[in-house]
Amino acid sequence: LVGRVAAPTAPEVYGPAVTDPVRSCFARNPTGALYAAVNALATTTLPDAPRLLAEDLGAEGPGRDAALAQLPTDGSTVPADDADAQVQVSGFQFLSYTEDETVIDVAVLGVSDGQALDAHTAFTLRWERDDWRVVHTPEGAPFSAIQLLPSMAGYVPWSGT
Repeated sequence: LVGRVAAPTAPEVYGPAVTDPVRSCFARNPTGALYAAVNALATTTLPDAPRLLAEDLGAEGPGRDAALAQLPTDGSTVPADDADAQVQVSGFQFLSYTEDETVIDVAVLGVSDGQALDAHTAFTLRWERDDWRVVHTPEGAPFSAIQLLPSMAGYVPWSGT
């Protein structure tokens, strides 16, 4: 588990080869990118997630700059959002893939306030500094807006790690 999310690990093949302070060092192939995306999603459930995602996992650019500008300047920790929420990855689909950049749509089954919800969000990852890095949106978010998912059609099912 990373925070409250089961995240995949195959350190000798796909990654992460490094797990402290965050999971990093993924293979430069589609499975390595997928593992990086799911581990980034899991990182969002950790205390100080915005700082970890921007400083440690963020790709260079204006989105990362916006994310860094939103962090507390007094060194305080940003608490995890909705500490009672549970999220489990339920599927994925590659929207695009090259050796340098990929977009992966991740479907999740979430439980918040006792209600189960299927949702999805897309992660853009760029190969930078010898690893897959999260490309933040122009507003500084680590992934696109989370949307409800009416159907798992088109997604590769995901269960376990």
